[in-house]
Amino acid sequence: MNAHANAIGAGFSFELYRAIGDDRYVTPGELPPESGDAGRALWEVYDRHFGRFTGAGLDPAFSRFVRTDVPFGQPRFPAAAPVIVAGGGPGLDAVAADLRGVRGRVLIVTDPIGAIALQRQSITPDLVLVEREPGGREDAPGTEPLMLGSRAALLIEPSAPIAAFERSAVTRRLARDLPSWGVWPATAVAVALRGGATRLVTLGLDGTTDSDERARTDALLSALAVHAAAECLEIGAPSGRAGWWPVSWLNVVPADAPPQPSLAWQDLGGTELLRAEAERDLLFLAPLLPHARAALALARGARAGEAVGGRDLCRAVEMLLIWGADPSIRWALQRALGLTFLPRLWRTGVSMASAQRLWRPIVLALHELVEQADRFESRLTTLSQVAPRPAGAGPAAIAPRSGESRRPARVETDRVSVVIPVFADHPHLEDAVASLAEQTYGEVEILIVHDPARAARCQALRALPVSNVRVIAHPGPYVEALNAGLEAASGAFVVIHGADDRSHPQRLARQVAYLHRHPDVGVLASAVAPLDPQAVAAGDGHPDNGHADDVGTWTSEAIEVRLRSGPCFDHGSAIARREVLRQAGGYQLRAGSPPDHDLWLRLIPVTRFAKLPTRLYSRRVR
Repeated sequence: MNAHANAIGAGFSFELYRAIGDDRYVTPGELPPESGDAGRALWEVYDRHFGRFTGAGLDPAFSRFVRTDVPFGQPRFPAAAPVIVAGGGPGLDAVAADLRGVRGRVLIVTDPIGAIALQRQSITPDLVLVEREPGGREDAPGTEPLMLGSRAALLIEPSAPIAAFERSAVTRRLARDLPSWGVWPATAVAVALRGGATRLVTLGLDGTTDSDERARTDALLSALAVHAAAECLEIGAPSGRAGWWPVSWLNVVPADAPPQPSLAWQDLGGTELLRAEAERDLLFLAPLLPHARAALALARGARAGEAVGGRDLCRAVEMLLIWGADPSIRWALQRALGLTFLPRLWRTGVSMASAQRLWRPIVLALHELVEQADRFESRLTTLSQVAPRPAGAGPAAIAPRSGESRRPARVETDRVSVVIPVFADHPHLEDAVASLAEQTYGEVEILIVHDPARAARCQALRALPVSNVRVIAHPGPYVEALNAGLEAASGAFVVIHGADDRSHPQRLARQVAYLHRHPDVGVLASAVAPLDPQAVAAGDGHPDNGHADDVGTWTSEAIEVRLRSGPCFDHGSAIARREVLRQAGGYQLRAGSPPDHDLWLRLIPVTRFAKLPTRLYSRRVR
């Protein structure tokens, strides 16, 4: 790739382009800070022309597990060779003779319908993009068979159904991280640019009569041309797309274009990558599925006229919305299960005006989720039985379903140690422990550190049907109890939980997922909700409430500034890396500062802080 191609790659984020088209983001606030003008322009296209949901990367039929003999690959284009993106519209017929005249100096990229149109003109493309829905199928009624020959290569989206013409291609590759929005001309341009092309020429893209499709194509091609800074040309009548310049055939092939250019391929591995990814997704999602089944049963009961409380339905909706607020859960559900209704619900929201009618969105969303989860697990089980794993690969056992329990036998995630100091009667202690036992995160240990004078109060906890609770007697002041819990903790992450407070079932899953994505963050808090109903009505809960959903005010730098002035988040809402706490010397008692605030001040020079805007911790107002 020459210097100009490198400049194109440095000036445009194909990862950002692909992530937006894959429906990774729900709001523009989730875009990476470095996305800049290109991110804003792409989001405007995503919002205006796609309604914030393309569905391009979904695989509801699990077709990605079918082509076990096709490896992953990424095409590489000679930098100086013109790349013709050819559609099957009327404009192709008008320039076919000219295209044949320069055939030996250009590379042609098209879709299956375009390949058939080229076939009629005795022209063989170099690359045919096969996506799940866009571009048509050669086996559609009235479509002539497509024979590709030895020159044409196929770049196949893994979720695309198998078509008969695939057998006629000598070179087939699955696309890994295809930069697709479901608009094949834009996909072709993005693939060529990412592969090193510096000169793009479009022709024959005038065949569609769908005004919405034409508007999407024009908007995406304009955004790519403007922000990728490549040389973008078009043959035929001017389209009006920004950044695309009409050109005659005399100017299509530059003097330095290489003779007989050809594609090269970068090997990206075999399809065992898909199965390993799917197994990880299933293990990640397994703790969510019992909650989904329970909420679905509740909503179906409400639909059947059973007496179901509106609060229970609201909680079910809240669970769905919290899943959507967590990028890790949201992406795993979309990628693994190919869901369509729930992603749209996350973008449109749910009206709470009539609580008794909330069963409708719950049934629609969770019926699809549960059905797809069952099919997904069945497909993976079949694959595990018929396809041996490569030598040296780790275990791939999928826990069989027993009744309604679908928790995996072993979840390979870091353990969270939750320390609960008990130095008073704490009438809601069992409720606090129950909220931790209900966590969807699979690896949690609960350490009850109590004053021996409160042994009778903690004795009842030993009878709880919770196997991960340890009761530790420790005489001494509060700070020493905190350090005793920190010393006894076996998890990579530590939480100090209030003995009368509650954590949302998704709290630990969301916080651990965030810490895995941000290894530079050592302490992660969340917004807090008061448990006391009177405090809620009066608006008197916790200082966090005023900024609970104001994401912009809770950057790491802003938190550090606030910490220097005093406590700015609830101790019980925080999760911290155990090694960070131990390296700082644990908790200390100093005059004028609570033990947790003193610890945070000592951690400012050595780690970063973050805070989730969602209220995942509920503090009981005393």
